[in-house]
Amino acid sequence: MTDPSFNLAMAAKVGDSWYTHLPAVEAAMAEDDRIAWARHDAGWEGDEGGWYAPDGTSESDWEYPLPEDVTAYREWHSAFHHYEALDAGVPEPDPYPNAPAARRALYEAPSCPG
Repeated sequence: MTDPSFNLAMAAKVGDSWYTHLPAVEAAMAEDDRIAWARHDAGWEGDEGGWYAPDGTSESDWEYPLPEDVTAYREWHSAFHHYEALDAGVPEPDPYPNAPAARRALYEAPSCPG
């Protein structure tokens, strides 16, 4: 913990308070939360090393749309599973064959706030 007089001196030296930056900080935190919820809902796992897709691919090696880009990810995911089913010989495949019912909402509307 710092000395309150030191905090006042630093505030006077800097010229503005952290309240000035609060809206930007809150906006950045909200964006981080939106990304985290979108990835979590898509089955991604996060740890100290970063985010990993359900197949274990790291975020830096992922070549497709990221889950936070809901429209592009929804289209990619639908096409991926559709063509996977077509390759397996399934006529008229369901565009979401591997998605549990709870996750189907991800493709219809984002579940995260914002």
